[in-house]
Amino acid sequence: MRGALGGAVITEKPNVKWDDVAGLEGAKEALKEAVILPVKFPQFFTGKRKPWSGILMYGPPGTGKSYLAKAVATEADSTFFSISSSDLVSKWLGESEKLVTQLFSLARDSAPSIIFIDEVGSL
Repeated sequence: MRGALGGAVITEKPNVKWDDVAGLEGAKEALKEAVILPVKFPQFFTGKRKPWSGILMYGPPGTGKSYLAKAVATEADSTFFSISSSDLVSKWLGESEKLVTQLFSLARDSAPSIIFIDEVGSL
């Protein structure tokens, strides 16, 4: 199964800084609150205060979604996983679920990780 995802997943340690992303101040702040704060200050997220479990970024192509995700991975010193949603879809019953499970298993093995699933709208 790792071989099935091996060619589809782009794994890297990106080098994109917040200053490299022009504009998108609201999105940057939301990502900092959702990802960077829990990583750098875990003591703030105890008890009933839990960090966000995910973020959905949407918009037309070329608006900086993947660049923002790379900036988050750089800032959080995480491994960046980029995969297209079409690589997670299979015509065989149960195969898509196995691929998603395997993706998250790979991410856990490389923790801390950021998973960016591109083209979610095509599902």
